[in-house]
Amino acid sequence: MENVTGFHLQDASVFTSERGSCVEYFDAAMTKVIQKNRSSVRILDAGAGRGSTASYLRSLGYNTIDALTVSKERLENAERSGLYRNLLFTALKANSTLCATGAFDAVICAGGVFPDEVDPDAIDEMLRLVKPGGIVCFTMNAAQFDSAHNSYRLKCEKLVINGKWKLISQSITTHQEDKENNNKYDEKLSGDCYVLVFMVIDNY
Repeated sequence: MENVTGFHLQDASVFTSERGSCVEYFDAAMTKVIQKNRSSVRILDAGAGRGSTASYLRSLGYNTIDALTVSKERLENAERSGLYRNLLFTALKANSTLCATGAFDAVICAGGVFPDEVDPDAIDEMLRLVKPGGIVCFTMNAAQFDSAHNSYRLKCEKLVINGKWKLISQSITTHQEDKENNNKYDEKLSGDCYVLVFMVIDNY
């Protein structure tokens, strides 16, 4: 990854589980920046599905988790998992009235950012929903993010330059396709993915 406004890999760890890797880096960042009991940290799991991310989070003591998805199937899966406090059937988009500004301590999106399906304004909404000092953590296919014209990369860089958030950790993980379940999301994520963790400075 080219060194642009802090985006470069140093001592990158490779995990076999993309979601596990995302949660590990998320937890490390939360431990550093948020001085409160894990059970009271309010988290939005954006792009929630079968509850894999929430299950990892709960194993670490995070119990206040809301699910957000635009897929009715995934919403039903999230509800059946019993891992979430609230279920939100909507999309992340600019100028949304989904929740109050700063409603969450953190947003995590493991395996939910696809440039051909999710508008870059979703990044602005992630930022808005997290209170200053909170965390935004997401993954994206490495080849797509490395593209010089990738809109998500450009959006992230602009927010760094404008002092809206700062990059506090990054790594690379290998997502393995779940061929047994023939999951279309796994097919899109197959290969190397970046795990990016930002701390929100100004969410307005």
